[in-house]
Amino acid sequence: MGVIVLETAIARPTADVFSYMRDHSHQMQWQAGHVLTLDVEPPGPAHVGTKVHKTRRTPMGQVSFTEEVTDLDETGRSWTELTTTGGLRGTTVSWQVQEEGQGTRVRLTASMHGRGMMRVMLPMIRRSARDAWESELANLKQLLESESGG
Repeated sequence: MGVIVLETAIARPTADVFSYMRDHSHQMQWQAGHVLTLDVEPPGPAHVGTKVHKTRRTPMGQVSFTEEVTDLDETGRSWTELTTTGGLRGTTVSWQVQEEGQGTRVRLTASMHGRGMMRVMLPMIRRSARDAWESELANLKQLLESESGG
């Protein structure tokens, strides 16, 4: 299947980064280049069972799907999201927000799964997703490190 692992260092306190990222409605800011619509149920900080309905811009066009938070460790500042609808159903994305020196290291680990035609296109989709996540993590870093971030 192939696992994608990406990291970025952010010069902000770990608690601030975790709090910001845990509120999925902020994704419209740092994922603006790719996320077209976003609806979070229920609004506010994520917990196990939070659902995020998204439409993303991809090289294949717009793709709509739902992610659900299936695991959340507030003490360890980590959570996992499972894609529950669409052609990439079964994909998991795990996030870790860890203290590193005086800042924070954010780590994304994704295991992508495809259904139907998406399974055949998975190598291309994986490359595209990796590029999008790299861009989004750079946006997150820039946003949170700016004076107006957070």
